[in-house]
Amino acid sequence: MAELVVFIVFGALAVAAAALMLLSENAVHSALFLIVTMGCIALLFLALNAPFLAMIQITVYAGAIMVLFLFVIMLLGAERADPGEPYAEPGPGGLRFRWFTPVALALALSLLVAVGLTVLQTQVDNLALPTPEPAVRVVNIAPGSGPIDAYVGETLVAAGVAPADQSPFTPLAAGDYVLTVGLPDGSSTSTDIALAPATQYTVLAYGLDDVPGLAVTTTDVSAITAPEPSGRLQIFNAYPEPISLVDPGDELVEDDTRVIIPEIAAGAFAEPQVLAEGTLLWAFTSADQITTLLNLRDYTINRDTNQLLIVNAERNFAGALVASATTVSDEARPSFGGPTAIGYMLFTEYLLPFLLLAVLLLAAMVGAIVLTHREVERRQRAAGRRRVSRPLPAVIAAQVGGESNGGNGSATAQPLPDPSDEPR
Repeated sequence: MAELVVFIVFGALAVAAAALMLLSENAVHSALFLIVTMGCIALLFLALNAPFLAMIQITVYAGAIMVLFLFVIMLLGAERADPGEPYAEPGPGGLRFRWFTPVALALALSLLVAVGLTVLQTQVDNLALPTPEPAVRVVNIAPGSGPIDAYVGETLVAAGVAPADQSPFTPLAAGDYVLTVGLPDGSSTSTDIALAPATQYTVLAYGLDDVPGLAVTTTDVSAITAPEPSGRLQIFNAYPEPISLVDPGDELVEDDTRVIIPEIAAGAFAEPQVLAEGTLLWAFTSADQITTLLNLRDYTINRDTNQLLIVNAERNFAGALVASATTVSDEARPSFGGPTAIGYMLFTEYLLPFLLLAVLLLAAMVGAIVLTHREVERRQRAAGRRRVSRPLPAVIAAQVGGESNGGNGSATAQPLPDPSDEPR
């Protein structure tokens, strides 16, 4: 409800200030009303959780650009239009410029075309972005496997991936394949994999056996929508027993443990969780939450990051089974409002409208320069006409220090000083 009230109040104020900007007869007042409009738009950006856009709106548009506008207005002395100027003519609605109507119509039509292309972009064939190909990478978390090779169909996607290492993403054509992982001793293991367009797949080779197990998951790189800076966390259980993720809470308080994800089966993925940016104070326990297997007291959730946390199993020097953690991180598409997200949107989905608006701004800048140049030339010509329109005797008298009588064309000489008036 509060967001709706903010939108109604500041939206109405922005529209009213924009109307006053157009109706004001004083250019300085119009510029000030435009500053009010930009300030209201900045507040609307804040309501949409876009602080970067709000900051740019205030500092660049309401700040630097409007200062430039006011400077040009005051420099040219164009606070009010002069009815005697040759390029102005009176009309029913007051003073109107001959070039104002066609230029305004052209800019409005161009803006409507740009907005229409933006709205209908998904329905225009030549504006549709190509669908990215699927990609596959391999992560080796099997401590006793040695370097492994991976094939998707007949395509080699990973070569010599050592334990605790990973391969880069390899693009492939969409379709159904057989994923084969080859071991150093010549043996292999395989599983089926279906690749969908615009999807990234992570293949995990895990386990303590001589032949590792295989697990496949998709890497979600979509934007993370949350009211605060957040990251996405997915957990894979490579431990041979079911585990649970818990929040131990305060150790001094009895029964303060809170279960975050209960009973993740061995070789299974948990549902992804969107968590606030920061450090976790959680722990992995046995399925019954009695035995603590691994503490996560220093685990950090990074903003706009997709993190795959793998709970692995290793054997210590005594041969006992212990749990360890491995993280595979990928940058998610940045959330709306950040500079990276704005650049991504401008140069992918809204590239053509962005270029059209850039051309309009360039045309407006050139037009402002031309109009300013014409105004300077007009004033110079007017000043020249005033200088040459004086009578010749007046010019001569001004040069010799005398006075000119413009009526009869004769010059009156100045009287000579009386020598008797000089001081003795």
